[in-house]
Amino acid sequence: FIHLVPLSDPPPRITMTDPQSMTSAPKRAKIILFGDSITQMSFSASDCGWGACLADRYQRRADVLNRGFSGYNSGWFLKFAATDEGKADLFEHEGVRLVTIFFGANDASDSGLNERQHVPLETYQSNVKGIVSLARSNFGDDINIILISPPPVCHEGRLRFQKERYKDKAT
Repeated sequence: FIHLVPLSDPPPRITMTDPQSMTSAPKRAKIILFGDSITQMSFSASDCGWGACLADRYQRRADVLNRGFSGYNSGWFLKFAATDEGKADLFEHEGVRLVTIFFGANDASDSGLNERQHVPLETYQSNVKGIVSLARSNFGDDINIILISPPPVCHEGRLRFQKERYKDKAT
């Protein structure tokens, strides 16, 4: 269940016959979704993704920006956020009212089966705190932040899926 946060009263109606109202329209609020492939795929229309549901719910009131990165763990996100390209992509947005942070599926990978993406729990906790800190420092201390907990991982099922999808490149 997702509790939707009201961002503002309904925007004033803008008519095409009044050119003055077009220039004085309020700037639209923004919602930014940070995360891994679960976030990246959240705009999938065929899967009725949660990001698409948010965009539908807030249409004309807020633009929902998807910053999900398939395969990323929380540490890789922080490394990207520290680059000039990352800063521009993630944080150079005005009017951000809400940030979701949804990492952990890749971080929770079994260290014996997927050492590359695995992140120890203490490091994961520190990384999430770092992402929250970045959101606050870039969008203001009053930014609304929703932390979404990672889903459970079934390593056998995940490996089976990867073998079907990636064949001999599965990890």
